[in-house]
Amino acid sequence: MGDIVTVLMLMFYITGKKGGALASTIYSYMQHGDPYVKSLIKHILTMVAQPVYATLLRWIYDGELEDTHDEVCRGVNVKAFLSHPFYNST
Repeated sequence: MGDIVTVLMLMFYITGKKGGALASTIYSYMQHGDPYVKSLIKHILTMVAQPVYATLLRWIYDGELEDTHDEVCRGVNVKAFLSHPFYNST
């Protein structure tokens, strides 16, 4: 029963959040004293963070930024940034 209450409480606090804000909110519950709840939150956080982590790794190691939901560079014209001569200098 405790895990259902935890998930419902978490759903209330993460509604409307995405990307890093979502991961940060979930991470804030990692300080819970109950080991079961802490492991449940850790599992949820692992699942949520995988796409963000994969996007960052692809950007860092391959130089490809695939940000279809505008979560990494909010408010930045990524195409203009990536086409800048400084970024493309070889």
